[in-house]
Amino acid sequence: MIKRMVIIGLIILIIGGALFFGGLYTSDQIISHNSHTATSFYNSTSHEYISSNITIKSGYEVLVEGGPSNAGLVNINRLSSVNSTNVNSSTMQPSEHFSNEKVYVGLPSGTYVYVMFNSSKPSVIYEYATLSAVETGGFMVIAGVIAGIAGLAIMIVGTIRKPKKPIKDIYDIDSLDDVKNIK
Repeated sequence: MIKRMVIIGLIILIIGGALFFGGLYTSDQIISHNSHTATSFYNSTSHEYISSNITIKSGYEVLVEGGPSNAGLVNINRLSSVNSTNVNSSTMQPSEHFSNEKVYVGLPSGTYVYVMFNSSKPSVIYEYATLSAVETGGFMVIAGVIAGIAGLAIMIVGTIRKPKKPIKDIYDIDSLDDVKNIK
């Protein structure tokens, strides 16, 4: 019984590990497939750097890491109207903004570029993927952690727990010769 509990815990632990690493791999593949570094930027005019086209479909999330403060994501149709003085007001507003990261969620479908104005080529990484794909990978990681912890706990309980003493069955035919069992 106890040995069975340890085996069940080990199986749950292995399943948790598979979910965890599968979720990490899935998320990494989705994001790295759609990840572009600063080498994708070209200098269109003096001090203006523009990314390659980013084709966004419904449900995509865009994450931009690094870059100068006067930069932003703009629809390619509005690119000609963006300059260094109006870049912050003419670009899409991020859904979330951290110290050096901007997250764009719920953008309309279309083609976008990331425009920056800087005296030297900025160091920027931008990534985009469907929000559902990122959430699926995250869900797998969380489920893997929970299953791993549960499997480990079951294994620990199975190794610490002492086996129960067998209960004698008074109606067992083999123990009829034991007079104490007869009432």
